[in-house]
Amino acid sequence: MAVLYGSARFTWNDGSAQTHYLRVPLQKVRPAHNRLRFVRESLDRQTRVVTNVGAGAYEIVAMIRYEDIAADVIALLKAGMDGYTLNYYPDVDNSPATYNACQLIEPTSMDEIPFEKDAPGILEWGIQIRLRRMDGNAFSGIFAT
Repeated sequence: MAVLYGSARFTWNDGSAQTHYLRVPLQKVRPAHNRLRFVRESLDRQTRVVTNVGAGAYEIVAMIRYEDIAADVIALLKAGMDGYTLNYYPDVDNSPATYNACQLIEPTSMDEIPFEKDAPGILEWGIQIRLRRMDGNAFSGIFAT
């Protein structure tokens, strides 16, 4: 049986160029912004001081869907956990292809990857990931405008 892939993919370079084609684009995508923030309050709660460090970074939390390609997903996650920059192309069919250079923030360990069965049917297996843009820009090409 032939495997059909969508137009979304991840690329990275771990000494040689690697590509992981997704069967469907990232699913259940939720935007986030992460910023290191310290809050100090007085004992009587009358004064509150907030100190921010830097401008923060844009993130997304999303689900990678797959069926029988767990080994490929593990290779992608391993590259991300090893600190390689992952380039996510949400739709390579459109030219020029928009991509987002990002780092994998979660999961952080391969001890036991929580592959979860989310819903019955095709492409029913998935794993949740958190990706962070390291250049201060928001993710592009992922959310409808």
